[in-house]
Amino acid sequence: MNDNIKGYIYIALVTLIWGSAYPIVKILENYISPIYVAFLRSFIGGLIILILWKKIIYGIKETIAGLLNMGLFLIFLNLGIMYSKNPSLAAVLVYTQPIFVVILSRFYLKLSITYFQYIGIIIGFIGIFLTSLSSISFSLGLIFSLISGLSWALGTVYFVKNLSNKDVIALNSYMSLISAPFILAFIPISYYFVFNLKSLLLIIYTTVIIQALAWLLWFYAVKLVGPVKSSSIVMLTPVVSFLFTIYLIKILPTFLQVIGSSMALIGSLISQIGYRRK
Repeated sequence: MNDNIKGYIYIALVTLIWGSAYPIVKILENYISPIYVAFLRSFIGGLIILILWKKIIYGIKETIAGLLNMGLFLIFLNLGIMYSKNPSLAAVLVYTQPIFVVILSRFYLKLSITYFQYIGIIIGFIGIFLTSLSSISFSLGLIFSLISGLSWALGTVYFVKNLSNKDVIALNSYMSLISAPFILAFIPISYYFVFNLKSLLLIIYTTVIIQALAWLLWFYAVKLVGPVKSSSIVMLTPVVSFLFTIYLIKILPTFLQVIGSSMALIGSLISQIGYRRK
């Protein structure tokens, strides 16, 4: 099997795993608070990567990147899933991250926005509006999910500006581990922990598979097929999330949610492709 085929297999597995994450975390949050889920995912996932990679990179800039890409991202992501009736909608709004990256890059990296990207931004925000309109109200879940996507975008731009020449796997391990104590400080926001066999199995899947294994597969996929193709394919994660949500939680999206989500993802993909080609 050649490297190209391996790369596509890795990215397909990543998309499946991350797509399953949203309904799985939704189920797990019936037993464990979203802050605890974020802590376990950050600490155990980072520890596994450190043990396997046997290398870590640390520093002030690395810490800032960690808090943006892991700490704040996971806190708001899990809160977004908790307060969203349909966790797939949280996935859609989190994956509007490329739209925010383009906008932030204009000011922080001094990159111009192309007409192609403007079209993507407009389509994306129309999709966000329709997605929010499809709910009874613009819920806390939608707000938290958007903030999670924004934090991810800030972390991405900060990484490109300051850390793009670093060992990404070693950096990912540090970002996860340094975020763990930061996340613990938010425990008073939501505190409950029910330990049983089901919650244990869900914790193992969330920390070992979703966090550690998927990230390692992602890094290898990017190395084998390149960041553009990998990032474009992984944009299917919210679509996969809808399928897993239907199967695991039995929640069907409404017609307006499908239209809004499709527009948000198309806008994000257009913005991302335009950004990557520059």
